[in-house]
Amino acid sequence: MDTLDYKIGMMKKQKLYQQEGKRLISLYFKDKARLTEILHSKLSSLSSSRNAVETESRQVD
Repeated sequence: MDTLDYKIGMMKKQKLYQQEGKRLISLYFKDKARLTEILHSKLSSLSSSRNAVETESRQVD
């Protein structure tokens, strides 16, 4: 999965997500053994950053 075509495709998808304001979690084959732990960590960090943004926007209003 480290072919040039694969990497180009992933970069295109990342750009599309970014343009639409969507968050993306990347998981890799090497993560499979620790999938639950890694997914929980990444989702927690997204949740934390979202809460921080929401708190900042409330303070501005």
